[in-house]
Amino acid sequence: MKTLDNFIVFEGIDGSGKSLQARLLADHLIREGKTCSLDAEPTHSDIGKLIRATLQKESDVIPDALAGLFAADRYQHVYAPATGIEARIDRGEIVICDRYVLSSLAYQGSYVSDPELTKLLNANFPLPKMLVYLDVPVDTAIERIGHRDGIKEIFDRREVLEKIYDRYDQQLKVYEGAKLLIDGTSSVESIAKFIWDRISDIIG
Repeated sequence: MKTLDNFIVFEGIDGSGKSLQARLLADHLIREGKTCSLDAEPTHSDIGKLIRATLQKESDVIPDALAGLFAADRYQHVYAPATGIEARIDRGEIVICDRYVLSSLAYQGSYVSDPELTKLLNANFPLPKMLVYLDVPVDTAIERIGHRDGIKEIFDRREVLEKIYDRYDQQLKVYEGAKLLIDGTSSVESIAKFIWDRISDIIG
């Protein structure tokens, strides 16, 4: 499986703190003078907007079709000729992404009619140089989600997150790329330092 240098992915269940830590790493890299961008999936493309509407129950898309939309959005995200992840990395940019393939295997894999569908849809995407997984108990995640403003999404329920947490555990055990597993209940500052200490030397 192809690995993309200078591509760092953050994963974890909703409420794990991954989005904050991805932003802190991007900010640190920019302060170090690196050319860096912070991405997220689903993206802000037309496909990504449909996905977000579906997640917020504004659109009626069946689970198997939603898994296909995530894969299509990812294909555009990775391979778009000028703006895709590969193109930007080829120009010397560091790309940090909040969610990637493992999210589909965990989230859509717990939701579709056949988990093998998500594996098939995502089989050929390149691996990141490093996958950072923030591990928090479902109870902690639910408490954090409860303090958020805004619309809750279809996965933000205990019984769903418990299935997703288990799916993440299964997929991490067979994940073939480099990974960094972190206790997401530690302080924001200690997690950020831990990540920087282990990632700074693999970034060009």
